[in-house]
Amino acid sequence: MNLTALLKKQWLLLFLPLVVFGWNMLYTFSHVSAPALAPVKKEADAQRVVRVYEGLCDIDGKGESRSPLAALMLTVWVRNFDGWLHDRIKNYPKTFTDGGYSAQELEAYWAKDPDMRTPDEKDKFNTWMRDSLAKVRLTIGSVVFETMQPDPVLSTSVQVKAQNAEDYTWTRLAFCKLQPDGDEALKMKQLVQLYGSECGAPISISFPFLNAKEKENYVTMSSLVNEGAPTQRQDFSLPLRPRVMRALAWSALSAVLLFLVSVSTQTGVLRETVPAASTVIPDWTVSPWSTSRVVFAWWLAICTACYLFLWAMQGSMNVLSGSAPLLLGINGGTLLAATWVADSKRKKAQAAADADGADLTPIPTRGFLTDVVSEGQDAEVSKLQMLVWNGVLGVVFIWQSLSNWEMPTFNENLMTLLGISSTAYVGYKAAK
Repeated sequence: MNLTALLKKQWLLLFLPLVVFGWNMLYTFSHVSAPALAPVKKEADAQRVVRVYEGLCDIDGKGESRSPLAALMLTVWVRNFDGWLHDRIKNYPKTFTDGGYSAQELEAYWAKDPDMRTPDEKDKFNTWMRDSLAKVRLTIGSVVFETMQPDPVLSTSVQVKAQNAEDYTWTRLAFCKLQPDGDEALKMKQLVQLYGSECGAPISISFPFLNAKEKENYVTMSSLVNEGAPTQRQDFSLPLRPRVMRALAWSALSAVLLFLVSVSTQTGVLRETVPAASTVIPDWTVSPWSTSRVVFAWWLAICTACYLFLWAMQGSMNVLSGSAPLLLGINGGTLLAATWVADSKRKKAQAAADADGADLTPIPTRGFLTDVVSEGQDAEVSKLQMLVWNGVLGVVFIWQSLSNWEMPTFNENLMTLLGISSTAYVGYKAAK
């Protein structure tokens, strides 16, 4: 079975996108690996973000299983968060005022024997800790996302006995909103450019401290997630977009391209008009390929596929760049002008043939590549230059859409160049 016969199979239009969807879902499961947490001797070494998991999990990664359709949720386990705050009192004394505490009062509370603390003091401190946890922000690859804050209900501090280690204070932070809006969406795009959609960047938390001038400054806690010593480091892949949406994006992309390729091989939509009552070209299968139609279909496939891909990846319909309508407009105008020129020349040739009592012999297809670079019997440089420029810009358009998660906006020089290229093609076609 050859490729043309395979593309005529109707089931292929449904089967291939489903295969692409399933392959993406299987391939992009989270990759997590980490050694057992070892005891540390220094208090400063204990103050770390130690583990990150998808879903609501305990320190060992055990917890609820979430549906692939559910929004992404992260559990971040922090060791000795209260000690980390305590060590920064001297550098940022103006920060610790919430909950009615001054830096001096906090120092006094921490210095006091735990058995000697009154219930009121403990309640006041716990309230202050909850307020402090609410100020924490998720940090990915040194980028602080101010809209990503822990859930106040699911986040808590607990005492966990580490294997062969002393007791530590462990804090579980549950981040439920991981799709930033507005300006922070640009930060996410920059992370995608650096790390890809399966992000292996260091993950930590940051806290807004106030300096001497009472200016807010985020300080990031050290982390063992995707950084640190190999004996304690956790390797974790963070999906920067829900995996089901990414699978849907690639499935939509493949479906559009397959549909257009299938239509072009099963119909004469990309070929020249079949002459009436012609024995040389009895049907569209023998008609030559049309350069202007092929180029227009090229941009139609690119813009449609990239739009569906970006819609699925970003969850927004506002992903169309200013260049996409212009590209379709330029090539649509080129198609219209080239069709008008071809029809005019065909009518004149037919009239001349009728006047001489001769038959007009059309030229059948000589293969795809020969057809799209030829005008009549001769190869034509104006068609070649148009194909080259549209091919190059199309590849750039696809690359930037897939890698940057946004359609590119070509500058005026490139759009002018594309317009000149199309004008040269139509002008030469008319003069030939």
